[in-house]
Amino acid sequence: MALRKKKILLITAGAVTMVVIAGIFALLLNINAYKPQIEAVASSVLGMDVRIQGVMGVSFSPDFGLSLHDLRVRNQESEVLTIEKVGIGLKVIRLAGWEVQVVRVELVKPAFSIVRLKNGTFNFEAP
Repeated sequence: MALRKKKILLITAGAVTMVVIAGIFALLLNINAYKPQIEAVASSVLGMDVRIQGVMGVSFSPDFGLSLHDLRVRNQESEVLTIEKVGIGLKVIRLAGWEVQVVRVELVKPAFSIVRLKNGTFNFEAP
């Protein structure tokens, strides 16, 4: 019986240690410093102006990833998309080098605004 209690205590201590280390890692990693680079890459990929109005954070549940709050996409002076929260699940792969793979994207309260402009194009089309 004493061996079983020791095992339970050891597993509990290990789990608590992992949670504390993950919390310290999240506090030390200033993910908001990368906000301009993420906005620039997303803007160039979409061909529209992408802005993260809220804070960015690291999430550990249900898997490792990023969370972005208040994301806005604009094109030709009109807002095309607003999202209250975006959750991005990431997986780090070590093949020839470190590679990050997106495994999950979650959109919370997305709002699309599609408008036809005076010239006949839609606000999400490239000029």
